[in-house]
Amino acid sequence: MLLEADQNLPPEIRTQDLLLVDRSAGKRLPRGEGLYVFSVATGLAVKRVEVGLKRGFVVTGPGISEELEPMEIDRLLVGKVIFRGGRV
Repeated sequence: MLLEADQNLPPEIRTQDLLLVDRSAGKRLPRGEGLYVFSVATGLAVKRVEVGLKRGFVVTGPGISEELEPMEIDRLLVGKVIFRGGRV
């Protein structure tokens, strides 16, 4: 899937960057840290995922930082950002 970023997620993503998303990664729990696409009430959102200390995941994004359990993240995960194309 190809998305255009609508907001900054420093330092990796800037507004209007093109993001290539691996949708098959949305069918399993994150295996490591990285940028992932989530389904949210307003559409899709790119957030940074880190493995938490208590078998959960820490999800951060603009103005948000929360810890999610594996069952919660599995329900919301769409895919993993595997490539970012910035401005030339």
